[in-house]
Amino acid sequence: MKSKIFTAVLLFFYVSIINAQFDKLRPNEGYFGGGFGMTWIDDKPHYSFHLFPEVAFANIGIGLDLNLEFDASGKLRSENFNEFSDYLSIIRYVRYGLKNDPFYARLGALDYATLGHGSIMYMYNNRPSFDARKIGLELDIDFTTFGFETVYGSFGESGVAGLRGYIRPLLLTTLADVPVIGNLELGASFVSDFNEYAGVTSGEIDPQTNKFNATNDEGSVSVIGFDIGLPIIRSGIFGFDLYFDYAQIIDYGSGTALGGIFNFSGMGLVEARAKLERRFNGDDYIPSYFNSF
Repeated sequence: MKSKIFTAVLLFFYVSIINAQFDKLRPNEGYFGGGFGMTWIDDKPHYSFHLFPEVAFANIGIGLDLNLEFDASGKLRSENFNEFSDYLSIIRYVRYGLKNDPFYARLGALDYATLGHGSIMYMYNNRPSFDARKIGLELDIDFTTFGFETVYGSFGESGVAGLRGYIRPLLLTTLADVPVIGNLELGASFVSDFNEYAGVTSGEIDPQTNKFNATNDEGSVSVIGFDIGLPIIRSGIFGFDLYFDYAQIIDYGSGTALGGIFNFSGMGLVEARAKLERRFNGDDYIPSYFNSF
């Protein structure tokens, strides 16, 4: 019985995390997610509760990161809150708007950053653990006839950066009012990892200088891509888009993808999102190269 309860709680937290990233939140609506486990500190067991709610005010959202550790007697471990920087680190991110809004910006932790339909960058995470903290940026602006999406992984060091620009050419013609095809979208993307060690596969520490020396560097990975998107249905309840993507890993292989994205919002009671895709992968090609890992 205890194992069933434990599994159910973990499932609840997992579902709340996924829903928070993909569901269309409304103004003044936040979310709550988290998890728990056990760790050993100074050879003593501690129970860890990791909570990351979001507090929303109109179009502004503030994501929090609370890492609470209790010893066997139930006493909170105070070492996590010794300095001002410990309290400042509670703020995971600050955002304005939501993905796919005319203006969207997010500064801090990036959990599931995606460019376009995700053939190059899909669900990218710039800080996979509580201790690996990075401050990144997502900035998207839609000017109706054209726009762009950007992702920058870390301001503290060179890292992953991506840009997708797009245009809706038929909106500039007499076909703008034609249903469905009037919103045809053409896009181009570029993503690269600018970290100096991005392509290092082996190395050693120099005992004299205590610095790392790379013995084999394959070079950083850069990917370019082009895409076509066609929104078939866009309503407050249901959305359906078709797309075709082409991506080329520079100096390596290429691939294409054809698919559809479904979104359903049942008046705040039921939220669902699905992506069905047929991939055609060439040699030396990995789809969605920049992802959660």
